[in-house]
Amino acid sequence: MTNLTNICVGNIILAAAGLVPGYWVSFAVIDTWGRKPIQIMGFVMLTILFVILGFAYHPLVNNAIGAFIFLYCLTNFFQNFGPNTTTFIMPAELFPTRFRSTAHGISAASGKLGAIIAQIFVFYVKDRGGKNQYVTIDDAVI
Repeated sequence: MTNLTNICVGNIILAAAGLVPGYWVSFAVIDTWGRKPIQIMGFVMLTILFVILGFAYHPLVNNAIGAFIFLYCLTNFFQNFGPNTTTFIMPAELFPTRFRSTAHGISAASGKLGAIIAQIFVFYVKDRGGKNQYVTIDDAVI
């Protein structure tokens, strides 16, 4: 039970450190910066941060866990100050009022379908190069 509590508290801290501030910054500047620039900036920053986290994963986790947590929180920040916020605001503003709810639902369902297809793809790719060699459990933080 203690382990579960620690995981929950850790997730709350990570959300409070990255996700919530990212949303509020996006909310504050979306009308002055514009939706498309925020979305592009978010994708660019996420690409940079994911490359850093991906290539420096083991050195960061083994030698500089604080830096890893900071980069992880920064990634959460730019997820919300970028594509996470703009992808649900833009469809609501772009579709005509008469079709807005239906079109927004179809748009959201398309995103979910893409996530399902990605999961199926990863399931078949995980054994590429041998049993569990493409995606290994020991590389994941548990």
